[in-house]
Amino acid sequence: MDAVVKMVDGLKAGDGPWLAAIGKYTALDPKVAAESLKNTDPDYRMYRKKTYAIAAMMHDLHYVSSDVSTQIDQHMDYSFLMKATGQPKTALGY
Repeated sequence: MDAVVKMVDGLKAGDGPWLAAIGKYTALDPKVAAESLKNTDPDYRMYRKKTYAIAAMMHDLHYVSSDVSTQIDQHMDYSFLMKATGQPKTALGY
């Protein structure tokens, strides 16, 4: 988790690392790459309310056979993210 937080914070600091990686590992035109980054929003937070909404939608649309929303709180463990960021879970999407 520490590495993910460090990476995301670095990516939020500017497009330079993203553009360098895209240039190194793909043949994508640099202008297209720069434009595509306007649609990115790196984030490590775990949004509990959105997770409930997604679970409900997936059940409503019959993507899953049972409603799993009652299990969400059992499976969303903020402890690793809290340790890596030094923030309380209320600041991390809880």
